[in-house]
Amino acid sequence: MSLVEQWRRTPRVVKWAVYAGLVLVGFFALTPVWNLWKRTEARASTLESALKQRAGFATDQSRDDSVITSVREKLGSPNMPSKLKAEAFAKVVDDILDRNNVTQRNVPERRTPLGPETTQTLGMGHIDRLILEVTFEADPSTVISVLADLEKAPEVTTVSRVRIDKTNNRDDTVRTVRATITPEAW
Repeated sequence: MSLVEQWRRTPRVVKWAVYAGLVLVGFFALTPVWNLWKRTEARASTLESALKQRAGFATDQSRDDSVITSVREKLGSPNMPSKLKAEAFAKVVDDILDRNNVTQRNVPERRTPLGPETTQTLGMGHIDRLILEVTFEADPSTVISVLADLEKAPEVTTVSRVRIDKTNNRDDTVRTVRATITPEAW
């Protein structure tokens, strides 16, 4: 007796049970594939909208043109992180200190890498945060002048910390303060 003959002799209830079992197995086999399809489709839609938004902001003809233009007028164009070398950054800070006649100074350097989520968002490779901690003693007007020059320098991304302390100078005629200023470049 062949398999086809056995199938024909099988009771109808058993045949319907086999059909239902095949449908059930097919459903559970195709559900993960369907879920993967939907997740991939949602991710592609998200990436597409992000690319369209980024392309729209790259031009002045975007729908937010008035907002972008007013921000650029007030704050200037944004600068992407540069591959500024530590020596060049230290030279810029040293030049500012020299212009303001700051002779006694301590300028240790630190580097910390920006996180991977930041570098992925910016679409750039490895970016280091260059941090100099400038400590010196001078009169208050010199400290303010150094701070203003650091803020104006295009190589300085930010001045993240400023601390000004009174010195232990007993002479009332000499007014000096101890300043710790932390300029950073990315």
